[in-house]
Amino acid sequence: MPLDALKSSLDKSSQIIVVAVSSPNSYKATLQAFEKIQHRWCPVFSDIHAVVGRNGLSAEKKEGDGGSPVGIFEFGTAFGTIEKISGIKFPYKVTSRYDYWIDDTTSHDYNRWVYFKGDPHKRWQSFERLHIAPYKYALVINYNVNPVVKGRGSAIFMHVSYDLSKGTSGCTAVSEEDMLHILQWIDASKNPVFIQCDER
Repeated sequence: MPLDALKSSLDKSSQIIVVAVSSPNSYKATLQAFEKIQHRWCPVFSDIHAVVGRNGLSAEKKEGDGGSPVGIFEFGTAFGTIEKISGIKFPYKVTSRYDYWIDDTTSHDYNRWVYFKGDPHKRWQSFERLHIAPYKYALVINYNVNPVVKGRGSAIFMHVSYDLSKGTSGCTAVSEEDMLHILQWIDASKNPVFIQCDER
């Protein structure tokens, strides 16, 4: 991870979430969160059990590789299958059965959230439904945006896992309880950033 990029992110932010794996090929991870208080980084959450992609972390992520991206990222919107709950200080969208995230590398909609009432199978070769149980509470991780590069990976979120003994397809996941705590802590006005790395 470039030190200048890390320093720049920390200078601009007052909240960081760090997800680290013990080895690049491991899906088992630890999540920690810190908040800057009077110019000092103070721990908020520590040693939260998390999982990443089933094939670990990927420094050169590609669509369908089963890895989670390495790096420093901002967050997009929070979203969920239920109405916004109290305490959330972040932009939040409630999903419906018409909400999709597109992972079809041939589509101009690639790596974008699309609201569509038609038959998705006729419009895309591949897509992710957003109104599903693991996305009861979720946060978009702004990976492969501005510009979107087709094939570099899509639909990267932090979301709920109901089985932390398994890796994801490329997202980062924690228990429902922990995800709720994170959503109620994270504050858009504090420019939170997400760091994912190998702890070695």
